Amino acid sequence: SGGSIAGGVTRVVDEITDARTDRGFSFRADVAFRGRVLIRGDATDAAARDAIARFATANFPNGADSDLTLIPGGAPAAEWEEAAKRLLGQLARLERGAIVLSGQQGGLYGDAENPQIARSVANTLQSMPAPFRAASIIIPAGAPAIVNVPDIDACAAVIRAAQGTDALRFETGGVGASPLTEIALRRLGRTFGACPEDARLSVTINIADGGEELARQRAEQVRSLLSGGAEGESRVIVALADDQLQALTFSVSSIEG
Repeated sequence: SGGSIAGGVTRVVDEITDARTDRGFSFRADVAFRGRVLIRGDATDAAARDAIARFATANFPNGADSDLTLIPGGAPAAEWEEAAKRLLGQLARLERGAIVLSGQQGGLYGDAENPQIARSVANTLQSMPAPFRAASIIIPAGAPAIVNVPDIDACAAVIRAAQGTDALRFETGGVGASPLTEIALRRLGRTFGACPEDARLSVTINIADGGEELARQRAEQVRSLLSGGAEGESRVIVALADDQLQALTFSVSSIEG
């Protein structure tokens, strides 16, 4: 009360936006046991959500488990839907793997039955609908990986895809990573080894009940597992934190930045 003369609130402007809308829609899909695909994340609108679920059910041999959340303020986006389908369609051609699509950057990591399929998948992902693009690391049986990771954003996308869906954790009260986490860390190290030389992989380890000393020991274990596949240990940064829910979190940035 009071108005412009006596003082007080004369105007309220609501400029609140959903953070997910600001950063772009984000979803991932993982091929589970026996070819069933698990899809999680955001969708631009109900039509796109339903279209992606139908597409996945039709293209994966054992169907799809899809749970995409509609984002407030989302609007139909034909290009986003096409980009999501392009990534899903190529994932369906692989033996196993995962895709992510965050904002305008997509990423695929997976294993192919043979080099011919791997090259075909990689080539198909080179022609994403504008403005979207996709990075990929595809490992054919008995042959070297086919890699398309041109920059930092591409590196972050394939790292997210390679991380998998299993919760990364350490043995209770111990230094060592759980068996599945050890496998995931070695895979992430190999994946990061394919990233540009100016990329830096930062890992944050939660300080658990064992305190800082146990966390430091775990940090050395994580660094060792990651650096076994990454080229250049100096590009892997491991830090401790006491304010995160996950045991391990990852981020990719530029060394120069």
